[in-house]
Amino acid sequence: MAKATLIESKQLDLDEIELICLEDSLSTAPLCDLYSVAGIEKRKKWISETIDPSPVYNSMSDAVDKDIETLKKLISNSAKTEEIYLWTGFDASEIVGTARLFYYLSPLDKKIYMADYPNIPLKNIHGKTIYPPTLYTTAAEQVNKVLKQFRLLSKDELKLRCESWERVLSENSIIRVLHENGTISCEKETYFDSYLLSNCQTEFQSAARVIGKTLCDIDFGVGDSYLNWRLKHLVAIKELEACGVPEEIRDYEVRLSELISNQ
Repeated sequence: MAKATLIESKQLDLDEIELICLEDSLSTAPLCDLYSVAGIEKRKKWISETIDPSPVYNSMSDAVDKDIETLKKLISNSAKTEEIYLWTGFDASEIVGTARLFYYLSPLDKKIYMADYPNIPLKNIHGKTIYPPTLYTTAAEQVNKVLKQFRLLSKDELKLRCESWERVLSENSIIRVLHENGTISCEKETYFDSYLLSNCQTEFQSAARVIGKTLCDIDFGVGDSYLNWRLKHLVAIKELEACGVPEEIRDYEVRLSELISNQ
């Protein structure tokens, strides 16, 4: 979607630059070193068993292989690259993904520029000033304004981001959560369960509705497939009751179990 925004904007000469899009969401699932076969397989296995397929990939684990191949190609061809411009936004997956990229690119001593999300003031269709957090929340006609808001990263900034990749990789968590101050914390898979439960009632309502409300509460910190996996787990451990077959988001309804609702 973000790549489509850049193409639609027609602000970039695609004959003069190489446009690279990384699609593996690093906000969820165990992380892996770029060259660790065991780590890569562990990540792919978790995703295949947990996250629903997307319209793009038969399995979201395919995105793991695709991104790793893209990164290795970028590193091997780095001699041909003088400057790198990153459209990284205020998003857990993008921040972690950027830290990973810096970790492998920093020894190559390249000039790296980054868009100053989420501090770029833009006007929406109503003329109100807004601050889009990412490229995929930016309108194509506003890309030219974002292009003026790139800044060269200092070596100290690159060093800190490289260290953040080492930290999140070593903590071996299931999810990474972005906080308002821009920090990323590594959390257990149960982190968003309380949000899901708070949006459930004593009457049945669709799982899609519960998940949709939760996505808004957590500012889309993870995807709906992840929340669906957690919702099904809450049914399995009897904190929720289900009507229908707990599989796809629109296949079933949920309500608080009598035990929980009576507490």
